[in-house]
Amino acid sequence: MADDRMQKMFQEVEKRVVELLKPDRFYVTLYDRVTARLEFPLVFGDEKLSLKRRAFDEKKVPDCILIEGSKRLYDFNVAAGIKSDGFEYWPDEKIPESWLGMPIIFDNKVLGAMVVESYTVGVFGSQAETVLRKIAEQVATVIEDIRSDQRIIAINEIGQKLNSEIQLGEKNILKLIRAEASRLVYADNMYIALYDE
Repeated sequence: MADDRMQKMFQEVEKRVVELLKPDRFYVTLYDRVTARLEFPLVFGDEKLSLKRRAFDEKKVPDCILIEGSKRLYDFNVAAGIKSDGFEYWPDEKIPESWLGMPIIFDNKVLGAMVVESYTVGVFGSQAETVLRKIAEQVATVIEDIRSDQRIIAINEIGQKLNSEIQLGEKNILKLIRAEASRLVYADNMYIALYDE
């Protein structure tokens, strides 16, 4: 269900971005903090991306947007601009003449980025930035809504598992909680403390 909602949303986003900004390539990347990987649920253009997932790399665009949480615009001599900022162009060798990347942010957390590229110099100005920012804000809200629904479903499933496994004993219940909690919360470490009065 969530995948269907996400796919429909990205189809609408693609229509709007292509209609309003007329890019040669447009893609959306979402950052998975647990696996430190980027997912590419939407790619538009003649040159499709060769992969749907890849490792995060802070030296590449669009990955730098995920770190900074702010837009990046290269509208003239994109290769030199990206290189002078200390980054590498991604995804291929055909570097566009105009490149605009916008973070997808919800509640001060960067969820991903939207990128438009053109093989024409100077096509993405302040108007394009405004359009892409507003679309990114709407996308962030929908993504978070879908993820909230997924968390509620996970909480119900975990509750049902705990309820059905209650006879396992304290140690096994704690293992179950630990295993299932990662579905709800991203954390490098987790501690379960028991307190007996």
